[in-house]
Amino acid sequence: MPTMSSSASRWPVLACLLMAAAGPIDDVMEVPVEQQVPLITRVLAFDRSLAGSRPLVVAIVYQERNRTSRQAFRAASDAFGRATVQGRAVRVVGVPMTSLARLADALRPAEVAYVAPLRGVDVGALARASSAAGVLTVTGVRDYVLAGAAVGVGLRDGRPEILLHRRSARTAGSDFSARLLQLATLVD
Repeated sequence: MPTMSSSASRWPVLACLLMAAAGPIDDVMEVPVEQQVPLITRVLAFDRSLAGSRPLVVAIVYQERNRTSRQAFRAASDAFGRATVQGRAVRVVGVPMTSLARLADALRPAEVAYVAPLRGVDVGALARASSAAGVLTVTGVRDYVLAGAAVGVGLRDGRPEILLHRRSARTAGSDFSARLLQLATLVD
């Protein structure tokens, strides 16, 4: 029979195992969605590949069971729904994240994918799959840009900052003007 001291010493280990099994903590958005979307739409205006007359389709990738992700989805849907990019209206499509295997089909009609905070998802793989499908990934989570999302909004010295992962943007087929390169913080 274990002694009280050996039993008590197992609790920290058990607690760590339970926290690891629950998955990683949500990634943090440094800038509220309501401020991110106007910046992102301005960035998209620098992308010559998005010129056209049909509505721009923006897919919002989120998790239904993740409260932070659902809230970001609702806020981004509202903000993108009121926006225009290069004179094009924006049509929003919700894409509940279920698996990376199904993501390519779900993103098929989109030109841009806004990635909300996700729990337990390999965002680098998500960004690579999106870029390979010709879909530009944008986000408000700094670490997602570091993982491969093309465009993001972070915070530097208390002010919003545009982050650009050039390699991911090029892979997605974006053609950003040199002016954006002067304004953005390059991540790759």
